[in-house]
Amino acid sequence: MNESDRQEASYIRTLSSEEAATFLIEKYTENCPVTLKHRSWKKSDQFRLARQYLQGRAHATDRVYNDFLSFMSIDAFLRVIDEGLPNVSPDRLSLLSYYLIPSLRRVVKSEFHKTKVEEFTNRLSILQK
Repeated sequence: MNESDRQEASYIRTLSSEEAATFLIEKYTENCPVTLKHRSWKKSDQFRLARQYLQGRAHATDRVYNDFLSFMSIDAFLRVIDEGLPNVSPDRLSLLSYYLIPSLRRVVKSEFHKTKVEEFTNRLSILQK
């Protein structure tokens, strides 16, 4: 993180979860901020942020997925991704799969979550055909 990002991370930690989420959503309307993972978030704000930066998008890096998976449960994360899948352009599904699936597999810690990730992976591969 550069100095500007460090200052922003420090600032958002002084705000309530709701205020910090609103601040980031208003400041970063398109790109996901690197400061996102540098505070804890209430569940409702996790969903607000995830819907803003994940739904209907395929990122060309795994950073955004890894950032969200650092503070969101796999179940909550997959729920948001699933909700947004219909809005992902068909030509971007392979990009989504390329970066998202390895990120999901890295955070699996139980058979239950392994099954959830594999079910999601299967749904995604069907959409790509």
